[in-house]
Formats: sequence, C-alpha cells, structure tokens
Amino acid sequence: MRSRSLLERGSATQIDAVFLEDGRPAELPGFDPHFGRWVAQLREQQKSHSTLCTYPPALARCIATLQAICGTEVTVWTISSLEPAIFEQMQQQMLEEGAVDRTIMVRMAALRSFAKFLNRCGYARCDALLVSHLIDFAPRSLHTPGEEDCNNLIPSDEQGITWQTLRNRAVLRLISAHSLTIAEALAIDREHFCFVRHTLSIVGSLRPRTIPVETHVVEDIAAYLEVCPYEIENGSPLFRGTRGARLTARVVQLAAEALRNQLGLHVETTPRTIRKSRVLQLVASGVPTYEIMQQVGISASAMSAILSEAPVNPLLAEEAVRKANLILERLRSMGTDDDHEQHRRLKSDPNNNVPKSKSQRSE
Repeated sequence: MRSRSLLERGSATQIDAVFLEDGRPAELPGFDPHFGRWVAQLREQQKSHSTLCTYPPALARCIATLQAICGTEVTVWTISSLEPAIFEQMQQQMLEEGAVDRTIMVRMAALRSFAKFLNRCGYARCDALLVSHLIDFAPRSLHTPGEEDCNNLIPSDEQGITWQTLRNRAVLRLISAHSLTIAEALAIDREHFCFVRHTLSIVGSLRPRTIPVETHVVEDIAAYLEVCPYEIENGSPLFRGTRGARLTARVVQLAAEALRNQLGLHVETTPRTIRKSRVLQLVASGVPTYEIMQQVGISASAMSAILSEAPVNPLLAEEAVRKANLILERLRSMGTDDDHEQHRRLKSDPNNNVPKSKSQRSE
C-alpha cells in the first residue's frame, strides 16, 4: 500500500525534502515531517494540479484558525484532543473572517484528507475531526452598515483606561481603517510595522502586501506600545494578550461586540461588513477589480460574492457609496469627546478634515 510504503521510507522521507507546487518547502510547524509526507502521498495518488495547489495552503489556514480559537499551539500530538465542536466553530470563524462557503468546503476537505492520512499511518487519532459536521451556511446578503451604524468601533471612554483598552483601540482602528480581517491584524509581528515610513506588511493573508498606514492608526499603535507591559521586539507578535502570548481572535470579537452594544450599532457591524463597504466604494469609484483585490487583499471568490450583492440601480449604488464614505470618515475620527465635537464641526466645514493629534487631545 502507498501509505505503508511511506512508513517504510520514514527516514528517507525526512532526508529528501518535499516541495509544494510553488517551490516552497512543504513545512507546517507542529506537523513536520508528516505534512511533507502527506503532500508526497497526494502526488502518489495522482491528485489533480488544482488539489496539489489548494490543499496545502488550505490546511495551513485551518491550523492557524484552530490555534486562534484554542489559544494554544495545535500539533500532531494535540489535535486528537480537540472536540468536534471546535472544528464546527472553526468553520464559523472562517465565515466571520470573510471566507465564502466554497472556500470553507475546500479547507475542510484538505483538513479531513490530512486527518485520514494521520489516522492511517498511526501518527495521530483524528476521530473527532472526521465525525464533526460540515456547517450548512445558508446564503444571505451581508449587512452594509447604514448611517445609524457609522460610529467607529473605537473605545471612547478615557476613564479607567487600561493597556488592554489601548491595545483593543489600536487593533480595531487598524482593522476598520484599512479593511483588514481579524486574522490579518493578529498575524502582524513587530518587524512588519515600520514607524518611520508608516507602512505595514500584511503576511497573514492569501495575498501578502504592503500598505501605507494612516497617521492616527500609527499614533494609536504607538500609544499601545508605550504602556504594554511586555517588551515587543522583532520576531514577536505586535498585539499580545494578557498573558503575553499572541492576541486571539476571540478577544477582538468580544471587544467589538461590547462596543456595538455600547454604541447601539447594528449587530452585523463587523470588520467583514466594513470590508464589504470599502470594496463597494472602490468599485463605484471605477477602480479595476484586480487592483481592488490587491489593495484590500481578498480572493476572486470573495470579490465575486461581494459584487453579486452590489445594487444594480444607480441610485442605490450612489447611496451605498455615500454610506461607505461616511463609514470611512467616521472611522478616521478620533475616539474621544473632543473628537465627536470635531466631527460636528466637519459637517459644517467639510474642508476642515484633519483630525487632532494626540498632543492636542491631551491638552
């Protein structure tokens, strides 16, 4: 049997490097050398080129999402301890991050294929994964935040402020201002952010890219780093949790939920819906589809899903763009009472659109 031949070649498989279709080494922390052996087995089984290209990155994304949910490292030794509900929560998390149904199905297919490989070769027992349910996501239109939901998801209460509050403010403002997913924001390490040039390298994405960061976002990140009790150097996560580990997605989701309730926003005012508004704004502005995908960092399938929801009536399109612009305007406003006063002045004087600096706000 092919799987048995892999086991018999155990030491040889470790010596002979396995490479992915794009030429990168087949490596997955916590699952080496089994990950490379699985890729080699897919080739032995003469899987299609499409499968060989999509399964490895799909599996890596699944493991990253599982680690974000569990708050700990998922390895070949710990994956067997996960409950079926965790894998169902993983699918829900992927949906929250903007993955469409078909993408989630491909990722689950890759994860199940790898689980069967681990089971068959005796590396790990993945029965819980194999019996977990594939969630049937009913198709629905994404909410486009309206005028009543255009307040920014930024903590504005300066009383009793903590370093965690400043951290949440920096994360949420980064996500809101630059249309990042939660996963992309939390994958940022210190060396990815350049204070001098105001640039950020997005690596935790299917479309790695470098983007310019708005000044007020840089200021919020600097304020967080000043009070963070942990030393954040190159090679360490930019956003840390209370115990010093990389911040988990659940913390950001709870912070956003609390702010939605506090500000009276629509229940579906999330990074995903704000991302949709940004895409609609760019589409209506005449930006080519490919450039939007590069700028926002979304896949072709996610882009198609958003475009399929775009209104065809020109008047409705104009209204959607107006709402998107209003969202982005308010997301750029600072999160204090003085900032709300400044926003009221902006309505009467549209040309005065430069937010106050932090030094001005503290005076």
